[in-house]
Amino acid sequence: MPLILEKHIDEGLLLLWELTEDLEWFKNQFSHLVDDETFKQLRNEKRQKEWLAVKMMLKHLRCTNLNHFYNEAGQPQLHHPRFKKISISHSSQLAGILIHPNQEVGLDLESLDRNFKSIAHKYLSIEEIEVAQKTDENYALFWCAKEAVYKTAGIPGISFSTQILLKLNQHNKLTAKLLTPELTKTYKISYFEYKNQLVVYLLAN
Repeated sequence: MPLILEKHIDEGLLLLWELTEDLEWFKNQFSHLVDDETFKQLRNEKRQKEWLAVKMMLKHLRCTNLNHFYNEAGQPQLHHPRFKKISISHSSQLAGILIHPNQEVGLDLESLDRNFKSIAHKYLSIEEIEVAQKTDENYALFWCAKEAVYKTAGIPGISFSTQILLKLNQHNKLTAKLLTPELTKTYKISYFEYKNQLVVYLLAN
């Protein structure tokens, strides 16, 4: 059972699952979910493993209902006696969830092998591109940070390049400022690497 991380973050909790098992192992843990309509719609074996890995983490948390639902902003919500807010993400090797009793949360996982540099102009400002050019890892970090902010905000149509602005200081501390008509807010971004996978998360406190 490769639950590789269970980390308390203030009142929240970050869980990571390393996707080392084959699909049949996951199916054996949840034989009753194989006939679930959502599962059937996942034609790709990798997506099926990711979906079931999230169920494993929710089971580990003793959720009474392993199905999450969505609020009016399209953000996933959790059936749990304590934790109500959840963000879900996957990468080539990991599945993860970030949960909190009442604050919106954002989690994004990506492989550092993915090429974000080629689409930098779509999600970064000119100033951010200048900073990202210092190391290729910054392109992935900035992408993940903006995805995490987007998930936390729950506002459709946000422009990554003009409405989510990042600042990386000399100590590699990362912050994001969201600028929309509905909300102006600054977020502290946390991140780390695991086996060439980037884990980026935030709490909307």
